[in-house]
Amino acid sequence: MNLINASISLMEAILTPEFLTAIILGILGTATIFVAKRVTKTIRKTNFVSADDKVFITIRIFGVCLVMIAFIMLILGSISNF
Repeated sequence: MNLINASISLMEAILTPEFLTAIILGILGTATIFVAKRVTKTIRKTNFVSADDKVFITIRIFGVCLVMIAFIMLILGSISNF
């Protein structure tokens, strides 16, 4: 019986707006990190992107910031549930 109650409380925790927002931000940040090189190639209209390109670094930093915001939201959300 405790397993059923635990699964119900887990579903309630997952469906909170804070958790869903954090998951969406994390997914967007991860996707931004992975497509940074392709976006930079499109912006620069070249086939080669160096590792020190300012646009490339800026896009990746933006993605990392989104992931960090999502992580902080998850931590704060879990603290407030206690």
